[in-house]
Parts: sequence; C-alpha cells; structure tokens
Amino acid sequence: MCFERAGDSYWEKKSKAAGLRATANRLRDLNPEDANAILREAAEIFEGIGMAESSAQCFSDLGDFERAGINFSFGVCVYSFMSFSIKKYQDII
Repeated sequence: MCFERAGDSYWEKKSKAAGLRATANRLRDLNPEDANAILREAAEIFEGIGMAESSAQCFSDLGDFERAGINFSFGVCVYSFMSFSIKKYQDII
C-alpha cells in the first residue's frame, strides 16, 4: 500500500510477490492446488520485474524446471554481464 501511494511500482510488485510466496508456503500443506496457483502468480510477478533468481526458485518449487532454468540462466547472464561491465569500468578509471 505504501509503495502504491508513493508511485513506486517496482517495490509494489516486489512486495506483492514476496507476500504471495509467503502465503503459498503457509498454504502448501493445507491446500496444495491453491498454494501452487498463488506461487505461480508470485513467480510471474518476479519474472516481470526482472528478479530472475526469485522467479527461478518459485518455478522450481512448482516443478516447472524448464522455466526455472530459463530464469536462472537469464539471472546468471545478467550477473556475468554486470560483473564484466563493472570490471571494465574499473580498468578504465
């Protein structure tokens, strides 16, 4: 709610996805079908805001290893690119 009023859509989505993941974890034993639907929604939100590692973890928990792998690979590529870019920048300075 606070992020929504502040107009910060990234943090609004991030907090919503984190809340959904926590809810799914609580529901897992009581109602696995609903928990999976909620966890999938969280995974898709994480994916949409570029949180590849969190998205991959959610998809992995759902058993969707192909999609988890795609997100994990994307996260590794972004991390590698950023590390390379920072190193190059430091070499220039």
